[in-house]
Amino acid sequence: MLVSVVILAQNAVDRLLYSLQSFNLQYTPFDQFEVVVVDNASADGTRERVEEFSAHYQLRPVWLHQPQKYSELLYEGVKAARGDLLIFSGANVIVPRAFVGTHIQAHRQKEKMILVGTMYRRVYSVFYPNFSERQKSECLAWLQDYPQIKRPHTMERVVPLLDEKQVETEYLTEIGLAGKEAEEREELHRSDGTHSEEADEPWHLFQTQNLSVERSAFQQIGQIPPASNQTEANQRIGFRLFQAGYTFQLSDKLVGIYQEYPRLQWVPGRQKQKEAEAEPSQVGPELPPPEPPTDQQGTSPQPVSHMPVYPLPHVPLPQNSSRQTERRSARHAASSKRKHNARRRRKRRQRQRSRSRKKQAEGQIPKRKSRSRRERAKHSRKKRAKHSRPERKKRKKSKKKR
Repeated sequence: MLVSVVILAQNAVDRLLYSLQSFNLQYTPFDQFEVVVVDNASADGTRERVEEFSAHYQLRPVWLHQPQKYSELLYEGVKAARGDLLIFSGANVIVPRAFVGTHIQAHRQKEKMILVGTMYRRVYSVFYPNFSERQKSECLAWLQDYPQIKRPHTMERVVPLLDEKQVETEYLTEIGLAGKEAEEREELHRSDGTHSEEADEPWHLFQTQNLSVERSAFQQIGQIPPASNQTEANQRIGFRLFQAGYTFQLSDKLVGIYQEYPRLQWVPGRQKQKEAEAEPSQVGPELPPPEPPTDQQGTSPQPVSHMPVYPLPHVPLPQNSSRQTERRSARHAASSKRKHNARRRRKRRQRQRSRSRKKQAEGQIPKRKSRSRRERAKHSRKKRAKHSRPERKKRKKSKKKR
């Protein structure tokens, strides 16, 4: 079975080279997978650097001359892929050595499944002068903790910080920083387990970084739905796959190394469109059948099986039901009330302690004597017995008799 790794990139030449170098270290034989890089009209010399890169596997770049939207980039990547299994990775992700093999093994055990990696660590592999102040401070603090990483010699130029030996080992996994999205996925993995059938809206897990799905899945949904941004496109694709009967499975073995970069718009000129402008009848281009893979002699070693296309109608994303909204608002209100009451009790105890200390300092009340552990335990037992339910009933009866 041939596997295609699809990577979408734009103006990320240094991070992309680190990612491609990590695929040179895979345990999977190099003749069993290919890497398709879709370049979105980069202007930082990506084409020249990628063409000079020596890959042990089959590297098939797709060069676009004009910037395209995310859904069109994804269409180009799926169209150029020739494998039965598609693994989506990012230009910002350094993958472990068992990355491709783990995806292949999981899909051999179960069909109609989407495998999603739940864990990743953040590293600063490249220093950018247009980092935010928070990123600059975090990067410098991280470099101080690990002197093995190269320091930027200037703050006005792009400086790569990693070498090949650090990418080859699992050293980056140990020193990587935690991320908010990784913590949310780990919490989801702990709460829902490996399978996410019981999770609410599992199609939100569809992201084109550290995810694998069969190529026939895109042939079943028919078209890649257009969208105004990357998040909306991922949710629409995930929802159509969920409708087609695909299940989402989480894996904590796929630990990716996420490379930090300046928080800028990924595709220039991308803006959110109004709902009135988006027509429900719009559909993306239909995917043609893939070309059979060929080796250096020009022969096709393995035939690629193609499934018929079953186009589905355009279905908008479902909204949360009123019952779910009511339950969430009720839980939020109860949690807020508990926190408010606990805060009031804590402040009341602080005021009582401050008043008692002030009176003790002025001599109005005697200072408390330090009691031994046995005396404190005896006092607490008396206090619990005094406020127990039988004692309260006795006091009520005595009050009624009076």
